[in-house]
Amino acid sequence: MYYRHILADARDKFTRFAQEVFGKENAEKGLDALTALIQDCGLPVKLGQLKSKTEITPDLLLVGYTDTAYLFHDPLQGGAISYEKNQVLQAYRVMGEMALVMERADGITNRSR
Repeated sequence: MYYRHILADARDKFTRFAQEVFGKENAEKGLDALTALIQDCGLPVKLGQLKSKTEITPDLLLVGYTDTAYLFHDPLQGGAISYEKNQVLQAYRVMGEMALVMERADGITNRSR
């Protein structure tokens, strides 16, 4: 799973995610729980499981935003990079408006603590 590749860059955030979403004590156990959830939903956890003829490109992980830009972890750029919002929205439309969003079941939004 992609998140395991970026774990070292955001261990504190993954640990908090593991604790708050899954009640797990560390990032690794949280990612294990996330993997199990994805598998329970019948979704692939590895690119090879997609069996797609469509070219698969590296995914961006949204990690923050400002009034004018989105901050992503971009594996092609080697880490965090800022993209203007209009540039991101245009690329989103061109790519067929596909995205994966995970929300907490209790409706609590992500906010600074």
